Amino acid sequence: MAEGYFNCIVILDAIPEGELNSAKRLKENLEDLATTFKTRLEIRYVRVIALNDLEKGIEGILNEIKSSALKPWLHLEGHGLVDESGFLTANGTPCAWESFKEIITPVNILSGFNMLLILATCFGGSFTRAIVTTDRAPVLGLVGPVEKVSAGQIEDGLL
Repeated sequence: MAEGYFNCIVILDAIPEGELNSAKRLKENLEDLATTFKTRLEIRYVRVIALNDLEKGIEGILNEIKSSALKPWLHLEGHGLVDESGFLTANGTPCAWESFKEIITPVNILSGFNMLLILATCFGGSFTRAIVTTDRAPVLGLVGPVEKVSAGQIEDGLL
């Protein structure tokens, strides 16, 4: 059974231009925090303007896993689709959870079925609908809201 060990957080930034970019802030905060750890925590950042950026970014992470002992967790920030079927890239292109699952599953496989997925999107928890029990496991675990998230909820500490 996987132990939940990780040494890297990959931030997938699908926040549109001109909006408050919490993904960039998270990257900066984690980089500062990582310097205080005894064991090195790697921070990777992938700007997801379009679907090919996501694919290229994950391909780069896969190459790092193959050439080193990288054990990443993925953190996606962006806008979830109202119909709960996926999320939008920064340029507004929809990405279905099924497609996202196919892109990220190799990361989980190569990292020993040890990858946590954090979906900071509205309806991120709906990713579970893309998981089929007969498929290879796309993630070790998932964290994501099952409803729309408002700025007021975040400020009020409701999430």
